[in-house]
Amino acid sequence: VPVRVRSREGLGIGRKGWGVRRLRPRSFVVDLWSSWTRWFVRLAGHQDWVLALVVHPHLPLLISSGGDSVVRVWDLETRSRIRTLDGHGAWVRSLGLDPAGRRLASGSDDGDVRLWDLDSGACLHTLVCRSIGDVCAVVWDASGALIASGSEDSIVRMWDAASGALRHTLEGHSLSVNALAAHPTDDLLASGSDDNTVRVWRWSSGACVRTLAGHTGAVYSLAASTSWLVSGSADKTVRVWSWTSGECVRVLDGFTGPLDLNSLSWRDSTLVTLENDGTVRVWDASEEDPKEWSCVGSLPSKASSGYGVAAVGGGRVAHTAPGDETSIAVWGV
Repeated sequence: VPVRVRSREGLGIGRKGWGVRRLRPRSFVVDLWSSWTRWFVRLAGHQDWVLALVVHPHLPLLISSGGDSVVRVWDLETRSRIRTLDGHGAWVRSLGLDPAGRRLASGSDDGDVRLWDLDSGACLHTLVCRSIGDVCAVVWDASGALIASGSEDSIVRMWDAASGALRHTLEGHSLSVNALAAHPTDDLLASGSDDNTVRVWRWSSGACVRTLAGHTGAVYSLAASTSWLVSGSADKTVRVWSWTSGECVRVLDGFTGPLDLNSLSWRDSTLVTLENDGTVRVWDASEEDPKEWSCVGSLPSKASSGYGVAAVGGGRVAHTAPGDETSIAVWGV
């Protein structure tokens, strides 16, 4: 698969002019495209589906995980893989970066959550919960002191990041917990489930604050700002909820396919949604009133449906394209 890579001569990195490099056919790849430097990168290395992505908000780093059971850290300036984090024994379907951007949590179908030091690649803790099934979601609290994990057994667990000790076990969902999101500054955690609901919890006590009902399908993805919580569902809608009141203030509909695991990503004023059929939409969420949010761009959907994930951060958007293991669509915002 030939890929063009444009130079970034003006930034003092990259080679002059256009270069062409060839990737192995049928490799599972991740693409990135920075809007302000107008460069395009294709990163190959995973040997199975790419299941989770994190774009570092401050550094030129991308973190990916997949069905090959490994986590990979990519340098976007050199367009190379700088680290492979081995240790999981099954699909790694969830990633979470701590607020400082120094530690990573990964959740796997082997039932474990692993904590990694991004600088060294060392595994800091293995949070063993193998009797509970797949770990579908992980997230850090605003202080970086706690981690939450959501699993197929319908339980949300809170862990101490320093010691690895289990702090709270949160029961309330009746089916698998697929998604988690933390309030950026407050003591609030949200969980989305196959039971069609979103629950809001307190990190400090583990108490359930409220249950948000409205979706008619499983809730697979969550994203959050200081004011709003956004949920994506198998019912082909995205709902915007108030953290303070629990009111649904807007329903984004018109999607052509369900929104799967890790199909929502929100950073600063940019919200990205990825539908099951491969359609990626970029939303301007800069207005305080969600009723004023607008879709500012999209990519054509793929002919076949499948599994895909998306992430936004640091002015970059990355995603895998559902239904096409070799075609990855990425652009700048």
